[in-house]
Amino acid sequence: MENQSRKKYRAHLVVLLFAAVLFFPALQAAPSFNEAVQAALQIHPKARIHVALRQVGEGYQQQADALFGDDPVAGLAYRSDDAGSNRGYREWEANLDMPLWLPGQRGVRRNLGGSIISRAGAEFRLLSWEVAGQVLERAWTLRLAESNQEQTKNQWDSAKALEIDIERRVNAGELARSDLILAQQEALAKETSYQHAMATVERERSSWRAYTTFDELPHDLMARQSPGTELNPSHPRLVAAELAIEQARAQRNDVKLKRRDNPVLTLYAKRDRGIGRDPYGNSLGVGISVPFGTHASAAPVIAGAELALTEAQADWAQVTWALELELEQAHQGTVRAAKNLTLAEQGSRLAQTRIRLARRAFELGEADLYFLLLAREQAATAARQLEFYRLERMHAIAQLNHIRGEGL
Repeated sequence: MENQSRKKYRAHLVVLLFAAVLFFPALQAAPSFNEAVQAALQIHPKARIHVALRQVGEGYQQQADALFGDDPVAGLAYRSDDAGSNRGYREWEANLDMPLWLPGQRGVRRNLGGSIISRAGAEFRLLSWEVAGQVLERAWTLRLAESNQEQTKNQWDSAKALEIDIERRVNAGELARSDLILAQQEALAKETSYQHAMATVERERSSWRAYTTFDELPHDLMARQSPGTELNPSHPRLVAAELAIEQARAQRNDVKLKRRDNPVLTLYAKRDRGIGRDPYGNSLGVGISVPFGTHASAAPVIAGAELALTEAQADWAQVTWALELELEQAHQGTVRAAKNLTLAEQGSRLAQTRIRLARRAFELGEADLYFLLLAREQAATAARQLEFYRLERMHAIAQLNHIRGEGL
């Protein structure tokens, strides 16, 4: 009997485990911050642009490895001075035009392809940095909303506990009925605040899920909390701007070298006869044509390439200036956050002292319930501000490190 009972128990246990696997989805583990960034990159609309840009660079390099400077052209011609009979002159001519590379053109074209490939990698790195900034902001917005929800839940629980205590004392005849109504209003107000906080969390979580596909926040969101002051010299925005200059310079060099068309080597094969009774004769020939390429005809294209290079250099200067400004503003943000946190800590200590005195005065009958509720509200506000500025300081440090290009 005992063995049969054990077998039945094991069978029931297997059934329960199987049902749990079928009907309860696996819990999604909290990702790391880098995993959240990679997930966001996978679904980002611009995630494939760098691939297309790299293919452009590879196309230039493939062209530089070709035997000719352009596609060869084959031609066939027929000539006759008497189209109505077979007695007159006849000529068949075939030719093959082979564009040749200009001196140094292959190397310039290969450098242009390499600069585009390098820029493609830098553009993807820049996109990764920008996405990391979006992930950071969405994560901290959700974390602050969760903190506010936790604070409002604690305040609601405290208000409910006070309501129960007031109701007990009203039933015992120690307090007036109006005190119970006031406590009930306070509990209802705290519950309303909690419901609003819950709605905010759900909205921000939906935004976080849509951007990263994750439900949970990164487990290492608050891991790095040591602010730096120096800009990373290999910052993605700086590197992308520098490589844009290299690409514009390579395109300028290519345009200047190709201000005239490529020389063309032509091979001829001809078969002709004089009159109907003459035998056909065969001949071969070779020729070369070299375009002159005047400065006036190439001036607009060269000027356009110089303009693109100048604009790329101006963009680099603007990016450098903007990063230095953003870095200074982020540093000031961490200083303000630290000061706000210090003030919030002082305010929290004063509020806790006041609520202890107010609670004691209420219990001794020296103060009414309104005085206690006012002290509780001020203490709750101080606690909420303390937690907010604690997290806000971490957020400011994370923003500063991101703008610096830390870890990239």
